[in-house]
Amino acid sequence: MPIDPILQAQFERNLAWKRSWPRCLLGFISSTESFVALVILLTEAGNVLVDFWHTNLFGGVWTSFVLFINIILIYSTVCCITTIGASTCAFMWNLLTLLTLAALIALDIIFIMNPTTCWLTPTCSEQPRVVSLNYLIQMIPIFKNYTPYDSKKLFLEIQLGCAGVACIISFIYIITYIVCKIKVNKCAVYDHSVPAQPPQPQMHPGYPVIEVQKMPWVNQTPNAPYAPY
Repeated sequence: MPIDPILQAQFERNLAWKRSWPRCLLGFISSTESFVALVILLTEAGNVLVDFWHTNLFGGVWTSFVLFINIILIYSTVCCITTIGASTCAFMWNLLTLLTLAALIALDIIFIMNPTTCWLTPTCSEQPRVVSLNYLIQMIPIFKNYTPYDSKKLFLEIQLGCAGVACIISFIYIITYIVCKIKVNKCAVYDHSVPAQPPQPQMHPGYPVIEVQKMPWVNQTPNAPYAPY
């Protein structure tokens, strides 16, 4: 049964991609990103529990959600589906992850510069206190003099550092994808740059060509039944 050349070419490209894909490196950075996403989620929870109304847009929640999806996509290219299509899908999601992290970093910088920022409602100071667990932080000796604003600033600084690490991880994946894409495209160009030539008859220069002398024609009488002697 003949094989479809399109399917054959796709199979060869995916095979070349799988050979060039650094699965150990990507597995390591994906594991690191799992830890970073968890820390971002926990610091956002601490930020909310210290003071619900001020300096809070739940940025760590939706950013960690995007990061967890990104982790699943990268792990799928490492363990399950090491193909160009799956890697491209993860590449596009990493671009979205960078935009999300950039928004979180901008918010964290704004909130660190002014921990009393209120965007949830125009009257944050007049709202009743939902919950305040700042006393738990004050139980730690080095944080015993921390006010709620100091505690929120600490959580945001940790979150900002984790967001920077997550950006570096996304940049590593994007650069890895581009390098592998270039390598696979170069292999495809080299494989198809010389078109297949039809087989040519081989010449054997070692054997001399023997010329056969032509026999002279014998004069024959027209309509003669046989040649005359």
